[in-house]
Amino acid sequence: MKIRTLLLSAVLTLSAAAFAQDAAKVSYAPKAGDARKFKVLMTLSVAGAEAKVQSGLTQTVKSVDGDKFKEEITWEGFSVELNGAVMDGLEASPSITTTKADGQLLEFTGGIPGTDAPRIHLMGLFVPPTKALAKDEKAETAFDANADKTIPARKYETTYLGKEQVGGKDVLKFKVKYSEKEPGGMTFDITYWISEAGMLAKAEGTFSELFVPQAGATSSGTFKLESVG
Repeated sequence: MKIRTLLLSAVLTLSAAAFAQDAAKVSYAPKAGDARKFKVLMTLSVAGAEAKVQSGLTQTVKSVDGDKFKEEITWEGFSVELNGAVMDGLEASPSITTTKADGQLLEFTGGIPGTDAPRIHLMGLFVPPTKALAKDEKAETAFDANADKTIPARKYETTYLGKEQVGGKDVLKFKVKYSEKEPGGMTFDITYWISEAGMLAKAEGTFSELFVPQAGATSSGTFKLESVG
């Protein structure tokens, strides 16, 4: 009986150790002055037209206040193609965002003209699960809309897919299914490669029901965001 108890204890200890080794948790720890460069590529099918948006961007942490941090996003080499033709005279204005350490976007201004810029930003913003996840384990996170409803009530279903290397560095891979509380709201299915400290290596996937105010219609398409420094 004593031997069986010792064996059971050993198995449980090994199982717990294996879980701890495989489990993954992302925690944002931004510092004022932190800056990252990315390139973004979006394709959109909207109102019978095909559009492509691409740009470089720099994301800089301007301040940290408790569990909130404010960032500025500036755009470089911004371009839009509509049915293969480059559209002249379009520029993306700098964006100012306020985000909590749990990934909740609180405020957003600026961004890509003629689009629902806050929702586009949500596609590139990874929301970390509140607990460590084992491989293939799922977790759900939900947030209410902000006061002016420009950032919607939303839900994230996140699955941890394991570790991979991106650019020679070990990162964690997560699959996220996003939906909104209001019927007909945007959805997306995006995979994120991100470090435990919240440094995004890349994100790519598909979206649908993204409203484009300039076209007066919803769009579907692809989204890719990749770190370049």
